[in-house]
Amino acid sequence: MIKDVQKYMTDSEDDFASFLAAIDELIGSQYILAESKISVLLQRIAASRRTYSLFERALSGFDFNYEFSLAKRRTAAGGETIALPPSRKRTVALVFCLLLDFDTGRFRLRDFLHIYFFSNNNPNWEFAAFVKDVLMPFREAAESLYFGGEEEDEPEDGEDMYDGDERLSELETLFTDFGTLSDKIIDSELTDDEYDETEFALGVLSRALTGADREGIRLAYMALKSTAAKIPALDSLRGDIAAFGEKLVRLGAIPFV
Repeated sequence: MIKDVQKYMTDSEDDFASFLAAIDELIGSQYILAESKISVLLQRIAASRRTYSLFERALSGFDFNYEFSLAKRRTAAGGETIALPPSRKRTVALVFCLLLDFDTGRFRLRDFLHIYFFSNNNPNWEFAAFVKDVLMPFREAAESLYFGGEEEDEPEDGEDMYDGDERLSELETLFTDFGTLSDKIIDSELTDDEYDETEFALGVLSRALTGADREGIRLAYMALKSTAAKIPALDSLRGDIAAFGEKLVRLGAIPFV
């Protein structure tokens, strides 16, 4: 770090709370305001010795290009999304680098959202998915590291919901089934608002399935089921949705439907 910058840093116990407030502002904002709030967030990091030190440690030895390539996942719909690392330290480093790229213009936020959180060219829906899947875990990881130390939290052997030979035959068809269900839902006679709502719900479930996120899958499936129940045009697909949920239970992705 440049010494001239160091002398302008503060060392208050309130600095990290200021960082959390800035990320909460970003999480609660709309897409149109996001870029300015990202700049404010990065300024809060740079202004605090304690907060900056957290990110400096996380970035030590961190290879962004390599980690970003690992984070890319194919979705059930054939696109790409981002699954954050299981390590809090690597999550903090990866998201910080992404935010810095957005702020400097190296990677346009709009382009990133449209590539990895695609939602029919709707930036607000895409930003909402980015908040849920990236910013909220980033906030949690940073707060945990700041107050709880630097221990890693890699998953233990056997914790992957997709492990186990007895599930492989059904797993091979899971994403095919999801793609078929998605096509049926999207091809239904929906209003514009209904289309946006169901497409968003499907996108969230797709990303949760790709990342093998049990809790995310459970919440996303329940949200899709609730959304479909409110749309008369999807009445004929309730059996298909229920059958997909039952398959998720058999695979151990969710406890019940």
